[in-house]
Amino acid sequence: MTKLQVTTINDEPAIVLPPSVVERLGIKEGDEIHLEDGPNGLRLVHPNPVVEAQVRTMNEVMDRRRDVLKRLAE
Repeated sequence: MTKLQVTTINDEPAIVLPPSVVERLGIKEGDEIHLEDGPNGLRLVHPNPVVEAQVRTMNEVMDRRRDVLKRLAE
């Protein structure tokens, strides 16, 4: 477990990530990271753009072909 300390930047609460966390997440300045709430608490995630695009495509196909997918599920 890594302890993070809350600080203030421009009158807003902020958390500075230690270099080891930045390296593990594979992030750089300007990247977007997500804070996910799961069964074991919160976690930081650096989304994979390829997987994100695949999920978007899958959702679009599912929306367009909902009736076909329902029939296949029977």
